[in-house]
Amino acid sequence: MSSRRIPIAVAAATALTLVTAGCSGSGDANTLTVAYWDNNNASTAALESILEDAKSTIESKNEDVTVELTPIKAGEGDYATKLALMFNSPKTAPDIVYEDTYRFASDIQAGYIQPIDDYVSDWDDWQKYPDSVRAGVTGADGSVYGIPLDTDTRALWYDKSVLKDAGIKLP
Repeated sequence: MSSRRIPIAVAAATALTLVTAGCSGSGDANTLTVAYWDNNNASTAALESILEDAKSTIESKNEDVTVELTPIKAGEGDYATKLALMFNSPKTAPDIVYEDTYRFASDIQAGYIQPIDDYVSDWDDWQKYPDSVRAGVTGADGSVYGIPLDTDTRALWYDKSVLKDAGIKLP
């Protein structure tokens, strides 16, 4: 399965699951609201492409359902604040949220996220994720609360002269 196909399948499967459970975020039972961080970079453009594909798939298979993509244009801290404010009311709380896993523990504890064990247990591709990746979306209670979409890439900066002086061969 291609790396692009997994997120589309995940988003579509998750959204369809929520559709059958009944949408709640907008106050309209036929609207599925998806909130995500728009920090105006290349990763946002890639995410929006995936979300648009999932939206098209969901709406084509469920003609009475509308998927509302809700970009939150903000810095990282403001994104968290805006989401927290959205969660304060059933009328503004999104049905699906794209967020970093480091926020999961507090959101699970606050009751913002419900377990999805029943859905991933029937999904063959769930076992393709490494244990360490699945652990990132698993709560302290052992339940699964999310599907990993991507992972951070970190750079390692170093002073070449320090490595040379230490006798370390440079890449």
